[in-house]
Amino acid sequence: TGHGEASTTNTESSGLSRVQDALSKQGYELSSLDFSELRTSNPPTVLIIPSPSQPISPEGQHTVEEFVQNGGRLLLMADPNQEPPLPALLEKWGIELGSGILADAQDRLGRGSPTALLVRTFTTHDITEDFTSPILFPVSRSVAFDPETGQEWDFVALAQTSPNSWEEMDRTNSQPTFDEGQDPKGPFTVAGLLTSKARGPDGQPAKAVVIIGNSAFATNGYFTYPGNTDFFLKTIAWLAKEDALVTLTPKNPAFHPFVPNPSQEQALVFFQVLFLPLLTLFLGLSFWTFRRSP
Repeated sequence: TGHGEASTTNTESSGLSRVQDALSKQGYELSSLDFSELRTSNPPTVLIIPSPSQPISPEGQHTVEEFVQNGGRLLLMADPNQEPPLPALLEKWGIELGSGILADAQDRLGRGSPTALLVRTFTTHDITEDFTSPILFPVSRSVAFDPETGQEWDFVALAQTSPNSWEEMDRTNSQPTFDEGQDPKGPFTVAGLLTSKARGPDGQPAKAVVIIGNSAFATNGYFTYPGNTDFFLKTIAWLAKEDALVTLTPKNPAFHPFVPNPSQEQALVFFQVLFLPLLTLFLGLSFWTFRRSP
């Protein structure tokens, strides 16, 4: 806390109270702390930094680095339209956060804005294994990795946009459209995992950090959306080394309706508005003709 982060006690749509409830039901104990408390004799197992809107001091970044170096696990969420929350640390790790806003003409929420990403492409990893529900990432930035800079790390792209996506560099454009030569073309990584090449005594990576270019997916307004709850809880379970919970379905799972992408939506409209009525008309005429025939 202390840098404009979302609060777990906030019950409004921008708060994280549903995250608090969901993690508590799985046996986790959540508490808010400032970075000075990371140096206590009983540091947290997982540190969650939910997209601070104010800069974190160099001392705070150094404290986070010490926490990760000592085996602490980190989940960092960083929204667009804000400065990177841990600039010196991310640069040292080889992570670059995109300066634009991701848009996708294919994997988006229905016929709405292309910046409302409905991500369906996942890398094979314990967090996303057998993942079938899309994740709604509204207004996101990209997460890129430079292996030359982050030589001590391995990087896994957990969730990606489609090849039809682009990075909208004009952040004031309310109706983003792809501009050849100005907007980089996708696919882009929205959520990535850093694991150290060095292993701990348990054989697992000694250090692990998950970086997500969006924090709104975990807020009350979106947390119960298909895929969002499962992705968040599985991420925390993996970071906490709770292997049994990684594959455990939440006790109160989110409602999982079928959510079509724009192409599927168009096909459904054609099927329901044109094909079914024409089929009904054809069958009716056929039956009427059959009844009138001698």
